[in-house]
Amino acid sequence: MKRNLMFANAGVSGAMLILLSATPVLACHPQGSIIKEVQDVTTNSKMVDANTAADALAVNQGDILTYTITIANAETVEGDQNQADMLNTVMTDTLPAGVQLVSNPSTTTISESLGSIKAKGSVAKTYQVKVTATTDGAVLTNKACYTSTSNLGKSYDQNGCDAAIVKVHVPTPVPTPTPTPTPTPPVVTTTSVQVTPKTTLPNTGAGNVVVPALVATAIGYFSYLLRLRRKPVTERA
Repeated sequence: MKRNLMFANAGVSGAMLILLSATPVLACHPQGSIIKEVQDVTTNSKMVDANTAADALAVNQGDILTYTITIANAETVEGDQNQADMLNTVMTDTLPAGVQLVSNPSTTTISESLGSIKAKGSVAKTYQVKVTATTDGAVLTNKACYTSTSNLGKSYDQNGCDAAIVKVHVPTPVPTPTPTPTPTPPVVTTTSVQVTPKTTLPNTGAGNVVVPALVATAIGYFSYLLRLRRKPVTERA
């Protein structure tokens, strides 16, 4: 009886040793995490992980932001059958209203297949958006999520989300002064005066005869007077 009990105890102890030796292998499993950070490239701000409105990164309308999403596997032991692998990892990011993807403005949801992430491994994705919000003080929450599977079963599937929050400043538009209209110069009306041309009498040639005749008569008359003046008085009588 004692011998049977000893064998029984030895069997239990062996089983426990087997379980204990197998425990580290079974404990090896994926441990996923995600972090999303944002940086204002326009103002050259720091890269921050702003998860609340109180910690929101201050940005301006029209600024370019860089988002960096890092998905990591925190497990440090891979295991002899890749038990730690995060398989079929997919990252999804839906952009909020108020930002626009620089590379493709019509895209509002970013989805990327990251494949497998091994123990102590990570994958980072970066993209840029332009701030298009028009409301001053608007708080924009941009959340990214991931999912992955495991060869240990569904209970070891991984998923998670992280947000990067910004607060938008929209400057008050400066009113454009109304330009002073240039005065229109007065219209000058020109009155046309019709000038009647002078009538020039035709030259009949009579002047060419009369004038020389008058001159000759005058010369002859003065010559006659000159002769009378030279004659003695008696002779004049």
